[in-house]
Order: sequence, then structure tokens, then C-alpha cells
Amino acid sequence: MKRFIALVLAATLVVGMPIMATAAPSPSASDYQPSTSSTPSTPAPKKNAPANTVESVEGYPELVETGQVGDILVDGEASDIKIEVTKPDKADVELGKSLATTITGAKLISCVGTKSTVADFGSALVIFKLKGVKANAKIICYELVGDQWVVVPVPIVVDNFVVVNLKNPGKLMFMELPAELPTEPIA
Repeated sequence: MKRFIALVLAATLVVGMPIMATAAPSPSASDYQPSTSSTPSTPAPKKNAPANTVESVEGYPELVETGQVGDILVDGEASDIKIEVTKPDKADVELGKSLATTITGAKLISCVGTKSTVADFGSALVIFKLKGVKANAKIICYELVGDQWVVVPVPIVVDNFVVVNLKNPGKLMFMELPAELPTEPIA
């Protein structure tokens, strides 16, 4: 009887083992998305992440497609914070264009609103997809705080992506500066 039970258990293990091993799909090499920067603490854009994107703004064809992609790092750690990107008001776009004219050669490339269930991030690194932006372009980001546009740090710019250090959700505008200008904006 002991042999019979031992054989049944052994057969169950032999037959059950391959079934358990195939229950979860294995990651493939194509699922891996290497970091696009040399900074290890910066999140990499996810390959197939659904971007919540503003594709165009009516009446402003010069503004590029803008969306938020990838994980949001809060104080250096991945978080479950989600940001919704929304179309800007016409007044905000006009204000952005006006501000860009005060900086020689600057060009407004995007203006969007952002919403989140979290009102204050502390210090969050957020990846925005800005279609057409080139690596190492001089990008300035402004955030509307109260009634003032405040400069937001942009630590990394790679092809089509800009990493921004946000503290709160709100209205954002992105400007591209000419190569000869310093990245410190005129506030």
C-alpha cells in the first residue's frame, strides 16, 4: 500500500510539474525596455504603455503631441500615482506664446493641463512624451502656481521624451530654447 501511495504521489508530481511551469508566461527579450539615460534613478518610458495624450490643440498646429508615460517616481521610488493630461485653455496657450516671445528665439512647443488624485507629490519625476523633441534639446517647463508661471526642473531630455520634476498637478507649458541660450530661464 505504501508503494502504491508513493507511486501515485510521484506520478502526480511528474505530471503536475510541467503544468505549473507553464501557468505563467515567461518574459521575452522584446519585453525589456532599457533605460534611455545614464541616470539609474530615472524611470524609462515603457515600451507599450498606454499614453494619455493630447494629440492636438485646435487652432494651434505648432503645438506637439504631448502625453504622460511610464512610472512616476516620488522621492526616488516608483509610485502608483496616475496623471491625466488634458487639453489647455486657449488663454493659457496665448499666455505661453506671449511668454515665449520674451525669450529670444524661444518657441512654445506644448501647453497642457494635468490632473491627479494626489494634490502634492513632494518631488516627483514624471516622463512626458513630446513628439519631435530631440535628445539634449534645451527645454524649459513652466507650471502655473496660483497666478504665476514657475520654472519646473527638466533634468533629462531624450528623443521624444522629457523628464520633469513636478510637485503638483496643474497647467504646464514646454518651450524649446535655441542652442546658444543657457538652460536657465528668464523668470
